[in-house]
Amino acid sequence: MKNEEKIYQLNTYNIAEYTSTDYTDNDIAILGDFKNLLFNKYFKLNANIYVVCVKGRLQININTQKYAIYPGEMLICMPNMILSNCTTSSDFKGAMFCLSTQITQKYLHKSSDIWNKAFYISQNPVVRIDKDRVQLFDLYYKVIRARMKQAEQSYYKEVIRSLIRTMLYELLADLNQLSTPPESQMVKRSNILFKRFLDLLACTEVKKRSISYYAGKLCVTPKYLSTVCKKVSGKTAFEWINDYVVEDIKYFLKYSNKSIKEISEHQDFPNISFFGKYVKTHLGTSPTDYRKQSLPPRGTLQQKRRS
Repeated sequence: MKNEEKIYQLNTYNIAEYTSTDYTDNDIAILGDFKNLLFNKYFKLNANIYVVCVKGRLQININTQKYAIYPGEMLICMPNMILSNCTTSSDFKGAMFCLSTQITQKYLHKSSDIWNKAFYISQNPVVRIDKDRVQLFDLYYKVIRARMKQAEQSYYKEVIRSLIRTMLYELLADLNQLSTPPESQMVKRSNILFKRFLDLLACTEVKKRSISYYAGKLCVTPKYLSTVCKKVSGKTAFEWINDYVVEDIKYFLKYSNKSIKEISEHQDFPNISFFGKYVKTHLGTSPTDYRKQSLPPRGTLQQKRRS
């Protein structure tokens, strides 16, 4: 691998530039054969990806970790993850569904419970699904492929999207085991606020390390926001902020050619000394040592502002 590896933005708009797709529009891309998609490239994901394994094995690097999925498992990749080094066994069989963040939120906006699991999924992207549901996903995919052969018929796009939406709800049925549903209207409101907080964190390029900043954006007090986060997720708002900040720091240390000082400035730290102490506290080592320990070799991270 070259010492300087470019990182590409990957979304539903441009995925067809890197591999063949069975179906694509501005919000959804469906792939049955994606073995060449991630072999020699690094991608920063600007969408949600769901990969179902029916047969064989798929292995992939997500951020700094290596994961593998086998039959009966699903890989869930969320926005801002960095994907690389994807390999599959010769007998691999599966399907990839790539959905824009906009359509994901549209489909799941009433399922606030799923957003409570967002960070858990980001740290545990391989989800076990029962055998019957794996077969069901495979059946849905076959139906979708059959429908795609009738692209000239009325309501073609609507039918495809309806099938995708149904598959998402099937997925929710498995993910729902990760936590219990809300018991009151107050809890529902708390879940919605928590979801909005995570959305705001995820779409903020340079994370502010102040609860007041996010509370102001959400029109609540810092104390109330932290209380809700603790109640819904078991972690305070400040802990969530630190989790996201640390992930961004790891991205830049591992993949960019920026100097430590440049990363410190980009992440809005007051000085490099404070940045070094922050990294030492959360990663257990200095920025320089973490960078040296990181594999594979660093790349050049594209700086693309979110609109």
